[in-house]
Parts: sequence; C-alpha cells; structure tokens
Amino acid sequence: METLYKKLVLAALILLISLKVNANTTGNKLSGRIIDVKTQTGISGAAITLEGTYLWAISEKDGYFILPGVQHGEYKLHVTCLGYVPGVITLSVDKDITNILLGLTESTLLIEDVIVTAQAKKVNLIQPG
Repeated sequence: METLYKKLVLAALILLISLKVNANTTGNKLSGRIIDVKTQTGISGAAITLEGTYLWAISEKDGYFILPGVQHGEYKLHVTCLGYVPGVITLSVDKDITNILLGLTESTLLIEDVIVTAQAKKVNLIQPG
C-alpha cells in the first residue's frame, strides 16, 4: 500500500513538472519598439494589444516592449498612446519576432477652447457694531 502511494505521488510530481515546463515554453515572443515618427525617439506608455487574444503590454521608457506567449497564427498588433494616432500592423507568427518597429504619428486633433469661470462667495468683512 505504501509503495502504491509513493508511486502515485511520484507520478503526480512528474506530471506537474512536465506541465510547468510546457507552460514556460509554449508560444512565441514578440518584441520591438514603438517610436515617434517625427523625432525617431521611443514612446513610453504605449498600449500594445494582440487582436483576438488577451495578450497585452505597455512600452517601457525607451519604447521597447515584450509580448510573450503568442501562439502560431495571423494577428493584428494594435498600438495606442495618448497624443498619437493609433497604429496597427498585421503579423504572421510562426516563431519569435524580435525586431518589430512601429512608428506613431502625433495626433493633430484639436478641441475647442474650454472656458472655466468661478465666482467667489461674498463675505462681509465688516461686522456691525
């Protein structure tokens, strides 16, 4: 009985280890840089999403990003950032892609002026008396 228990525990450990190894090696890695078209400098804080998946990343200080766990297939990579026109590229993923370079153009969207007015509460500074 004790031998059967040890064999079951050993089999369960082997199964868990193999699942862990498979979880770490499944999918491909997409990485690259998001830049400003005009200045050619990296854009930090850009949101990178892969259409049809729950995968996303945020570009770092110099515009670099890494998106791990991408399965083989055709995808649209969407990039959005405040102050820029959104960008999208189509990718065919069958291995790691490490040289993605996507340039965003500054948004020229203008809004009308906003006028803020306020009125102070009137206070009687002279007390009767």
